[in-house]
Amino acid sequence: MQGTLGFYFRVGDELYAVTARHVLFKKSEPNDEYNYVAGPKREVVVMGPNAFTNYLASIQGYIGTLIDTIDSLEKRVTMLTRRVEAGGDDAQKSAGELAETQGDLTKIRTKIDALKQYFVTVKTKWGKLKNRIIGHVVWAPPITIATPPHLFMKDLCVIKLVKDKFRNFRNNVLSLGA
Repeated sequence: MQGTLGFYFRVGDELYAVTARHVLFKKSEPNDEYNYVAGPKREVVVMGPNAFTNYLASIQGYIGTLIDTIDSLEKRVTMLTRRVEAGGDDAQKSAGELAETQGDLTKIRTKIDALKQYFVTVKTKWGKLKNRIIGHVVWAPPITIATPPHLFMKDLCVIKLVKDKFRNFRNNVLSLGA
């Protein structure tokens, strides 16, 4: 199952988030109120095994696309260099395009280096499922439909978040790479 956290709130020093109950509770489980009191916790993870593997693959895929772009730009640099060296009517224009293309190459190489570093950081810090635990469910009322007074569906779950995982918390964004 996958889902997103809705809004966040604090009670004292504790940080909480709300998500949909159906994301964290299986359909086969009783639709009873859940309250965490003690004992084993119903842990919440950011990205399950498949999502995490897919995320790493997407980073690698993006790096691959950028490498293909570098190959194309290097060919363009070679062509533009020949035009500049040959002189002629378009030598000045080619020189400007050459400088621009070389600048693009530098930017893309820098981006690839940053993505490779990010990939290693994410894989190292978040690779194990236990490192992606971001909290545990503390309360989840039963899912109800046509809930009075406005007849809306009630499908919510409150999660107490692990404060250490949210050191880089900025508003509604959590950076996995820092």
